[in-house]
Amino acid sequence: MQVSSIKTQRIKSIIRAARFLFLSSLNPYFRSKPYLESFPPGSFVIDIGCGSGWALEEHLDRGGRGAGTEVDERCLVTARAKGLNVVRAPAESLPFETGSADGVILSGVLPFTVEDQAFAEIARVLRPGGRLEAYYIGAGFALRDLLVNHDVRKRYFGLRSLVNSVMMGVAGRKLPGKYGARCM
Repeated sequence: MQVSSIKTQRIKSIIRAARFLFLSSLNPYFRSKPYLESFPPGSFVIDIGCGSGWALEEHLDRGGRGAGTEVDERCLVTARAKGLNVVRAPAESLPFETGSADGVILSGVLPFTVEDQAFAEIARVLRPGGRLEAYYIGAGFALRDLLVNHDVRKRYFGLRSLVNSVMMGVAGRKLPGKYGARCM
């Protein structure tokens, strides 16, 4: 066996191991029961960057009320096809009344926002005592997208998340724009 063939096999083994590790964690916290049950039935929740609307659907199925926001047209079409109340709006400019929400879901969209503006809007729409349930995209999530997905958009999303994380740590800024959204 040639050295290049051994190296190729070693690289393929590493990629297979990485895929296994990332695929075995497809049920992360944000899809867990405690996360999905954070808001009681009857509460009005805004799902910012709702993607296909899976979290909003879960909340509505449990007797909640709510609406989603999304900037990606493909995701809006998918969520609306499910009958969900979703509007095109960025996290920095929410089309909801001040103090109108019992809760806000922010699932992995923070790297694609201007954080200070997004948090100011979240604080504005939450009623006093309202709850924010959020998760941030970690390196494992981004690596999984980059290595495992066959969809070019999802791979780009993973790469952009990783690059933004490094840039924030090194230069204190992100890549310009909000490209890389994925519909979950």
